Amino acid sequence: MLYSNTGPTADDGRLKPDLVAPGGRLVYSTCSLEPEENSQVVERFLAAGKKFSLLPAGEFLPDGVV
Repeated sequence: MLYSNTGPTADDGRLKPDLVAPGGRLVYSTCSLEPEENSQVVERFLAAGKKFSLLPAGEFLPDGVV
């Protein structure tokens, strides 16, 4: 999952948005298939008012990767 940083944000403890430069991207990746370690983390992160948006990974990765 890729996120585009559209402004300064606060650190939520698990993801480190403050380390992303304006206009940069935060990539959250796990080796787990468990929703509580993947989509639920992303949903909580975005719901907490972080100034990031979810982007389709296929737009940034080489063909055949996604």
